[in-house]
Amino acid sequence: MSAIPLLSIENFSVEFRTRHGVVHALENVNLNVGHQEIVGIVGESGSGKSVLSLALMRILDPAGRITSGKAVFGGLDLVSAKEEDLAEIRGRELTMIFQNPRSALNPIRKVGQQLRDVLLRHTTTIHEQLRSRAMECLSMVRIADPERRMDAYPAELSGGQCQRVMIAMALAAKPSLLIADEPTTGLDVTTQAVVVDLIRDLVKTNHMSAIFITHDLALASQICDRIAVMHAGHIVEIAATEELFSSPRHPYTRQLINAMPHHCSHVSELGAIPGNLPDLRADTLPPCRFSMRCSSHVEACDLAPLPLSFINTHHQVACRFPL
Repeated sequence: MSAIPLLSIENFSVEFRTRHGVVHALENVNLNVGHQEIVGIVGESGSGKSVLSLALMRILDPAGRITSGKAVFGGLDLVSAKEEDLAEIRGRELTMIFQNPRSALNPIRKVGQQLRDVLLRHTTTIHEQLRSRAMECLSMVRIADPERRMDAYPAELSGGQCQRVMIAMALAAKPSLLIADEPTTGLDVTTQAVVVDLIRDLVKTNHMSAIFITHDLALASQICDRIAVMHAGHIVEIAATEELFSSPRHPYTRQLINAMPHHCSHVSELGAIPGNLPDLRADTLPPCRFSMRCSSHVEACDLAPLPLSFINTHHQVACRFPL
């Protein structure tokens, strides 16, 4: 892996202006993605995982804005880059799989037409080869009978097939970095496993990097080289996957792992994280946004700034008293 990361996110903050106040959705997020590396981002719903992905693509809701930091991708700062420069790399070098493929795909255009649109915009494929190249993309994601599926509308496909079409569109231009935002949402367990295996195999085969966003730690453990744990807009821990599960150092990470079903022999043994995410509209938020839910909380935890502890070179914890 190259010493220079493919993507470097530094002190990245995002807020949303609403009629009920300003939501401080992300605060000082720092994360690197190396070449040919799969980095997972996990956490509860509302922790900021999807906001981070949309902000990196610069497709935030109009109410949202990046307030500080930078995100350097292949030498280009995605935060300060002009829209025309971003348009050149989005869909080509930097692509995204969205949560709900049925809503992301155009319902009134056939699958083949949508794949050809991507190939026309982001590759040098000549017109005469568009159909055959689109079928190759469908074959790549293991869709049976790709020639027939080319002429199908999204409503004629299953949820798993629609997700495969989305993956094919995202990988059609052979990008350097793929962002997969909850790519198994709404799929049954068997189809989830198939989709995760497919993404992992394609990323490795095409020598790409990926950010895999999920609230399911078990899925993340199957595909990711490293995992970043998010809570209320903060990254609280980053470690190699095996080390994160064998030696979690942040109280929130440990409680997330304890809440995984396969750790229990009976439902009564399932762990639960007390409390709720803090109100991110508050004018003053504690340095550690988990402090109000943490059983290890002491007064010193409320002192700013929140320290970043290095357990080792590849294991970081944003906690004053790591476990």
